Amino acid sequence: RTSNVMRVYFASTYSDFIDEFKEVYDKVFPKLDMLCQSMGYTFVPVVMRYGLDERLDLVYMNDARICPIVFREIAECRRISPRANFFAFMGDRYGAQFLPVTLDKNEYMAICGSLME
Repeated sequence: RTSNVMRVYFASTYSDFIDEFKEVYDKVFPKLDMLCQSMGYTFVPVVMRYGLDERLDLVYMNDARICPIVFREIAECRRISPRANFFAFMGDRYGAQFLPVTLDKNEYMAICGSLME
């Protein structure tokens, strides 16, 4: 299926790129939008963290329920725009590492067994 939408997920650790993302949002996105329009496409940037204050960023960063939402958004970008769908800003911070939301029964039993020792 051919789509005329360029849906691109923009990923970054928020606190490393506050100034850079403001520039991207204010200057780059409008240019990409105009370029896409000139070629018959609609540019749809997906930026889940832009505009969050520090308190909300901490909630976002420390909530394991966010990862599945992010992966669904990336999958949707890949489905709609299979050729250009992801852009990552790489910085000094690694982001969060979550405990799993679910555990396999065998993993759970192994953890419980090691606690009993």
